[in-house]
Amino acid sequence: MMDLWTMTITAACIVMGFLIWQQRSLWVGRKLPPGPYGLPFFGKLFGMSANPPVQLKLWSEIYGKIISVRLGRNLFVAVHDFEVAKSILHKDVITGRDALDVMNVLHEGQGLVMGEGDRYREHRRFALTALRDVGMGKSWLEQSVLAEVSDLIALIDRSGAKPLNLRPHMTQSVSNMICALVFGKRFSLGDATFNKLCNNVGINLQLMSEVQPVRALPFLKYVPFGKLAQKWRTLKANIQSNRTFIESLIDDHKQGHATGHNGGTSNMDYIHRFLDERAAQLAEKGETTFDGKTNET
Repeated sequence: MMDLWTMTITAACIVMGFLIWQQRSLWVGRKLPPGPYGLPFFGKLFGMSANPPVQLKLWSEIYGKIISVRLGRNLFVAVHDFEVAKSILHKDVITGRDALDVMNVLHEGQGLVMGEGDRYREHRRFALTALRDVGMGKSWLEQSVLAEVSDLIALIDRSGAKPLNLRPHMTQSVSNMICALVFGKRFSLGDATFNKLCNNVGINLQLMSEVQPVRALPFLKYVPFGKLAQKWRTLKANIQSNRTFIESLIDDHKQGHATGHNGGTSNMDYIHRFLDERAAQLAEKGETTFDGKTNET
C-alpha cells in the first residue's frame, strides 16, 4: 500500500499534468498566434516586467509580431506590426471591451471610453461632432492654449531662481483645457478642489499600472492587508472623489439647461450639447441613449 507521502506526490503530479495539458489546449486547435506558455494557472503573470510594453516587445522578437500571452485566466493577443494594427483596429469585431479591465471594473462599464456596440458608435460620432462645434481644432482653442501658457510663464517668473516642479502645473493646465471644452469654464490654478482632482488623476494613472495583476487574478483585491488591496481601495476612492466633483458640474449644467440659464458656463460646451441631444431624442422618440451609459447592458 502506498504511504501518504507517495499518494500526495502522485496526486500533485496528476494535477500538474492536467493543468499543463489544459494550458497547451488553449493554443492547440484554436489557431492562435505563438507565444510563451508560462506556468499553469498563472501563465506569464510573473514573467511580465514592471513595463509591459517593453516585455511584450521582447516576446515579439522571439515569437513574431503577433503573439498570444496568457496572464492568469486571461488570454491576450498582442500586435506589434503597424500595418496589421492599422488594418484591424477599425473593424467592429475588435471594438468590444474586456469586462475584467481595470477601467471597466472601476467605471462599471459606463462612459464613452469603456462603451461598446451600437450605442458606443452613436456616441462616438456625436462626440466628434460636438467637440468640433465647441471649439476643438479652431482658433478659440488656440487662444485658450495661449492663455494657459501665459499663466505657466507667469508662474515660472514668480518662482525666480528657485527650483520648480512643473509637472503638477502642466497637469492643471491640460486639465483646464479639457474643462473648457467639456464644462465651458476653466479653474484657477489655486482652486483647492480642482487641484485635488488633478492630483488624483496623476495618482490614478500610476495606480492603474500597479494593480494590473488584479486583472489576471481578481481575488487579489480582496486579500486583507495586501498591498494590492490597499492600492485598489485608494484607486476607487480617488475615482469616486473625482466623480463627485464632475457630477456637481453636470448638475449645474442640468439646472441651467432646464431654466435656460447657463450658471456662469458657456452654452457652447460638450455637456450642453449632450443635454441638447438628449432632449431632442426624448422629444422625437420618447426615449434616449444619452442616459450616461454607453454599454449595451
